[in-house]
Amino acid sequence: MTKGGIDLRALSNANRNYVLKHIHEAKNISRTELAKATGLSLSAVSRIIKQLMEEGYVIETGEGSSSGGRRPITICLNGEAGYIIGVDFGRFKVHAGVFDLCGELCFQYESAVHGKEYLEALYEAIDNCKESLRDPSKLLIIYCGVRGFIDNASGTILYSTTFGWSNIALRKLLMERYAVTVGMDINARLAALGEWKRLYDDVNDMVYVTTSWGICAGVISKRELFRGGWGVAGEIGNTINFSDDPSGDSERCLNLEERCGGQMLIRRARELWEQTDNVLLKRLTGNAAEKVAVEDIIAAAKASDAFAVRIVNEAAETLARGLVNVVYTYNPSLIVIGGLLAEAGELLLNQVWAKMKELLPELLWRQLEVELSILGGRASLFGAAEAAFQYLFSSPIEMGKGRDNIASYGS
Repeated sequence: MTKGGIDLRALSNANRNYVLKHIHEAKNISRTELAKATGLSLSAVSRIIKQLMEEGYVIETGEGSSSGGRRPITICLNGEAGYIIGVDFGRFKVHAGVFDLCGELCFQYESAVHGKEYLEALYEAIDNCKESLRDPSKLLIIYCGVRGFIDNASGTILYSTTFGWSNIALRKLLMERYAVTVGMDINARLAALGEWKRLYDDVNDMVYVTTSWGICAGVISKRELFRGGWGVAGEIGNTINFSDDPSGDSERCLNLEERCGGQMLIRRARELWEQTDNVLLKRLTGNAAEKVAVEDIIAAAKASDAFAVRIVNEAAETLARGLVNVVYTYNPSLIVIGGLLAEAGELLLNQVWAKMKELLPELLWRQLEVELSILGGRASLFGAAEAAFQYLFSSPIEMGKGRDNIASYGS
């Protein structure tokens, strides 16, 4: 039905989702507060709430505070009305979780990735999450964080060095298997979204850097997730370290993640394996250099093993140089470091911050904070949930916005 060129049904749905979004963000809110927050009339809000209560999406929670007169009745979302599955799909494991409509994490599952069996591990994690639901029909969306470059129109992973994939139509595979809407984005972006919304919502410009096998960044710019024109904003691991090839000869320059990611830690440990102070790593691996893992190196460094500390410090110095470039490129007020390397804790942070202060003008570093991730390995999972809620509560009138970005959604 239209009136004066306006699609009234679309407008009604837009208002409904707008109200749902505000209830989700406020957690507990009165009708009067909703009217002020949304700009809708109190009668319109009351009508929408009545419909949402009849459908089971909203419940009354009790009486709110009052400055005088009758105390208002507050409302919140009914967590059991629907569920989403968030997924962090990585090189060595898949971490998936079920979130209720209130955003509460109510189930988690991890599946290990063995060899090249990436899809099997992904299906295992999602299957177990879905089986945890008493009513699987209430699954609203699966939102998956991946590594690699994604085509927004098809939900295809164009290529991923992490998985060794090219042209894998992952969204199509998931939609066919689970018959539900599927969203996708890069893990680092989702980690940025998760850490920001949960812990740093007062920050307008932030960069979250994952430091695991590869190096990647998620950028929050002016309170929005920034993807760039082609969706590769934040792919800092691919930036070239020009100092590797000062003569300009034909030898390939190493990029940032090859110089300080997990692959660098393992490469350096193997290159220096026979040094006399390599004691703990030899013990952890049975003196088998080919068995050393990133986790072993980080654990040894945290135990103050001199050999492992040197390798981590080498990675930290290179990472600091990369983060200096991030400062000049995105000008954030906060950089959060996550991933496996961040598990080295203050050992990493102190080295990174000291080098950054050495390389940056005081005018810049005094306006900058660098922190370790608080959510750790769960940052991308919470970010996937946040992205899913943003999709679910998007206004139909605005649904077309952002479709040219690298993130892709099911329909």
